[in-house]
Amino acid sequence: MCLLGPDKNAAIRAQAQARQSQREFDYQSKALKFHNKETSYVRGKNVATIGLSRARSDAYYAALHTQGKGRQAKEALVRQYAAKQKGFEGGRSRQIRGGRDNEFLALLAKQSNIENTIHQTFGRNMAIAEKGMQRQYMNTVAKNRESLGIAPSEFGPPTMMPPRDRGNPLMNLISFGASMVNPLAGLGFNMGGVAKGLGFSGGMVKGG
Repeated sequence: MCLLGPDKNAAIRAQAQARQSQREFDYQSKALKFHNKETSYVRGKNVATIGLSRARSDAYYAALHTQGKGRQAKEALVRQYAAKQKGFEGGRSRQIRGGRDNEFLALLAKQSNIENTIHQTFGRNMAIAEKGMQRQYMNTVAKNRESLGIAPSEFGPPTMMPPRDRGNPLMNLISFGASMVNPLAGLGFNMGGVAKGLGFSGGMVKGG
């Protein structure tokens, strides 16, 4: 005979189990979404790094292009100066010598300007360009990190599961005994009538 009654907390326990299952599903779903974002984050970081490298290469080649143009300009100036010197050939006057000197000084000044431009291109201008590239790279990395979001936190405390409540075995036994009183009482009454019908009286049996 089982002295345990039905579980009074069955419905509450079922609800707790349902909440636990939903929590597990939500956590796994968030973890999967974060994993996908993390993959995109790594890919975006690599793209940003490659972009920075390419920007630096482009700036360097642009500086080399400027340097090449400057050297071509210097060569052109020398040719122009040489061509003008032919006009002074055979002249010995101070005016002619002064013209040559002025042309030569003008050539030196123009060459100096070209060299200064080349120096600025590989120096100050390159430094400014580097700062701009770094700023753009950091902004890209920050936006990429922001799109990643925050990783799912810990699962958290366990779902409270109420214990089973089948009542007190002793009280269940008493209740069971009480439920059997009426049937037994009725059975005792009927047995008394049967005893009288068989000749039993006062608890003594008459001899034949």
